[in-house]
Amino acid sequence: MKIEGKDGRALWFEDGAIQFIDQRKLPYKLEYYTAKAVDECAFAIKDMVVRGAPAIGAAAVYGMVLGKDNIKKMYLAILGNDSALRIQEDGCVEQLLPILLNKTSHEDVAF
Repeated sequence: MKIEGKDGRALWFEDGAIQFIDQRKLPYKLEYYTAKAVDECAFAIKDMVVRGAPAIGAAAVYGMVLGKDNIKKMYLAILGNDSALRIQEDGCVEQLLPILLNKTSHEDVAF
């Protein structure tokens, strides 16, 4: 997309954080939202800071990168160990996996 005449992106990963163009402000203002933690990324998706299926999917994956310190637990949850969803300390999988699967909460995720 063109932003002030230059090529731009709806979101990108920079300096350990996800940068979003705040879609809630368009077309009247160009503002940015920064997510430095999993819960901030989940908020951006749920509150429509980011819109559109491809951008939402990318945001959720970037959010999982923010939760990389618990990557083993995330893989266990994705591969089918339901208990990993409950013990995830930072809530990364609990908040983002349902979004990726288009569910309302981790209780709705069936493995």
